[in-house]
Amino acid sequence: MRDDLEKNFYIKVVEFGLKKPDGFSDGDIIDNKALELKDWEKEILRRYLENAKVNYKQTGTFGKSGHSETLFSVIKNDKDGFKYSITFDTYFKYYDYLELKFARENAESAKKLATWALGLSIISIIVAVSIPFLITQTIKLNSNQFNEIKTFYEGK
Repeated sequence: MRDDLEKNFYIKVVEFGLKKPDGFSDGDIIDNKALELKDWEKEILRRYLENAKVNYKQTGTFGKSGHSETLFSVIKNDKDGFKYSITFDTYFKYYDYLELKFARENAESAKKLATWALGLSIISIIVAVSIPFLITQTIKLNSNQFNEIKTFYEGK
């Protein structure tokens, strides 16, 4: 399941955007071979990019979010066309995802260590209980030792 999540369309797109702090164009992201986008993913991406343009036109400012849902914001509009960047909201959601991923990895590691510690404690209990049965000593007192102990306690 984790491998599927790593290959998720949104994760790939956000990571691409974060690697381009100076922005990227429509073609940079849609035609990027490394992202290995399917046609339906490209269509979603085009819709997000169009929504970023709509937001830019509604607010009239670069990097400002409007009412349309998108992962991107317009950071530049000139003769070369629009340049986009990841929105702050998308940026923070991605880092929330990374924190959750890190927490899950730590939880799995902690679970393995706890299981190992529980097994070790069970073995320790078994050994502690079985030692008296495995190691037996017979204590014998000769009559002189017995009399010395007896006189010691009688003298008190």
